[in-house]
Amino acid sequence: MAAYDYDVIVIGGGPAGSSAAWRTQKAGLRTLVAEKEAFPRFRIGESLLPHGNALLRETGVWPRIEQAGFIDKYGASFHLSNGAADKEVIFARGMVPGLEKTYQVDRARFDAILLDHAREAGAEVRTLATVRAVAAVDGGHRVSLETAAGIGEVTARWIIDAGGRDQFFPSEIKRALDPARFPKRVAAYSHFRGVPRATGIAAGHPVIVHLPAGWSAAQRLNGAQA
Repeated sequence: MAAYDYDVIVIGGGPAGSSAAWRTQKAGLRTLVAEKEAFPRFRIGESLLPHGNALLRETGVWPRIEQAGFIDKYGASFHLSNGAADKEVIFARGMVPGLEKTYQVDRARFDAILLDHAREAGAEVRTLATVRAVAAVDGGHRVSLETAAGIGEVTARWIIDAGGRDQFFPSEIKRALDPARFPKRVAAYSHFRGVPRATGIAAGHPVIVHLPAGWSAAQRLNGAQA
């Protein structure tokens, strides 16, 4: 194949996909992000960890995160469900300096900020576009992309699969992990308003409780607790 439509096609517009797209576009590679949903879209959480701040700074999106109004997170509290033990972790007391704080983020807004940042860097972003197949062709890849207009094809030298747990196209690498070798896990969630918050820096702590058969976590979001 003499030419490709893009140098890189990134599958998925979540934090991993948008960050990868920002980097490849900034490296001078023509980049397409294919995202199956329209943004902003709902996702549970998230409670960030401070080491990830470095990546957000490297990509230049950190000032937007700081200005988004997310709840400050200075640590976390851990508990055994029988009350036998409790542990508070304060990031500033850790061994690595400069990791004192991060944020409790609303994923719908957080993800949209990162995807917009990749778009403004020059990456092409197509939402409501689902990758249905990827095939190797002439040293590159041909991607079948389903949109409201139907299924079309685009080509790229490289593919970055940042689609998370969703598997919308066949792959020998993915097939090797199916069925999963681990016990099936289930998660349930709810949102609550009017839940009292701790005072001081603990106001943004996620509260993690270890249960006999799993764990539960409560994190603070603006106006709600999940």
